[in-house]
Amino acid sequence: TGSVQWKVLLSPPEMSSVEREMLIDAFDSGWSAPAGPDLDAFEAELCDLSGAGAVVGLSSGTAALHLALEVLGVERGDDVLMSDLTFAAQAAGIGFGAVAATWTVANSTAAGYVSAFPAGMPRPPTSTVNADKAGQTVANFGVVAASSVGLQAHANVTTDLVVDAVGWFTGSPLIPGTVVVAAVGDAVCPPGSPVTTSKCRERTVSDLVVDDPMITVFLALGDLQYDSGALSSFQSAYEASFGRVKAITKPVPGNHEYATPGASGYFDYFGPLAGDPTKGYYSFDIGTTWHAVALNSECAVVACAAGSTQARWLATDLAATTRPCVLAFWHRPRFSSGLHGSDASFAPFWQILQQHHVEIVLSGHDHDYERFDPMRDDGRVDPSGIRSFVVGTGGRDTRPFETVQAGSALRITEQFGVLKLALQPTGYAWSFVNESDNVLDEGAGGCS
Repeated sequence: TGSVQWKVLLSPPEMSSVEREMLIDAFDSGWSAPAGPDLDAFEAELCDLSGAGAVVGLSSGTAALHLALEVLGVERGDDVLMSDLTFAAQAAGIGFGAVAATWTVANSTAAGYVSAFPAGMPRPPTSTVNADKAGQTVANFGVVAASSVGLQAHANVTTDLVVDAVGWFTGSPLIPGTVVVAAVGDAVCPPGSPVTTSKCRERTVSDLVVDDPMITVFLALGDLQYDSGALSSFQSAYEASFGRVKAITKPVPGNHEYATPGASGYFDYFGPLAGDPTKGYYSFDIGTTWHAVALNSECAVVACAAGSTQARWLATDLAATTRPCVLAFWHRPRFSSGLHGSDASFAPFWQILQQHHVEIVLSGHDHDYERFDPMRDDGRVDPSGIRSFVVGTGGRDTRPFETVQAGSALRITEQFGVLKLALQPTGYAWSFVNESDNVLDEGAGGCS
């Protein structure tokens, strides 16, 4: 019943008179940096002891672990055993292993490009670094870069391409074959609405898509133009913000679009990009391994029930695709802890998606960001279920959460931003970035 006080001494220091004398000698000699005669002698003694042709003494144990793995030929994908009770540096040393690559600037005119680093020092046009080098992040590079081994990277796309303390390009590159997609809904205020810190932020949110040349598809998750989706509003307010990426947009309608009869303003503005105006649902492929289905969640206009035309089309479409990875998106969420909450009307969609092992579902409607663990159609958390995101942070405003639903893994409000998906050949990585381009949520999953 009483408290027990004890210590686990992971590395009690050895501080005898010898260490004290050596420390004083270092100060007296002026060799306080990790160099000098003592280091030379230490390396020479280790050579004699080990019989090695050369020894390098390092001031960083993490660097020593990393180089040891390199010498042993350990590569990405290899299994490395380590203690479960140790310093983080041991895991960091293991995690640095990757393919070395020479990065070459592919677009020096992109927004954010810094031509000199540090001040007055020209940035080298190429730099050979380890592709997973954890360099000191000093500045985002802000441009696309291609590597000598066919890798690509860009600042703030899943992982950063940054500049380390010596001006080298560093970061975890995108897996070859990756396609970067952005998604958000609940976006643009009526024309002429005042911009405040908490409302009508569509311009800065859309900048996240416009200024990122790696994004090749934009999924617009409905309620794109308030208050009624009128064509004139789309042509002015929406055009000046998210309309700048209209050419790469795949939209779905929301309830506000249907405030104009037949959502005619939405369909007239997007034209063929929005599919058949009598349906509002369609499908398309992304990259070489992904298939996407865009659904219409306005069930009072286009039926969503089991056996409906839309549900039958969905089943047929998914049965026909040979792509191993699939995502679906519509406006109203099946699961949500936001103001509108979960909606069981979309359980028939979810059942069909489950049967075809769909990986991701994206929605908007609630003006917040929420990520759910993989879920079954009946609301049970299940690793074999579907991971879903609510991304209603396109600029209109934000709202507080209501009742937290089962499976809700992360909730963010009072932040505007977009979800970025790096769709890889056999999986995906996500990151939710706010207006300041800061990553507030990130993770990864595989294709089933």
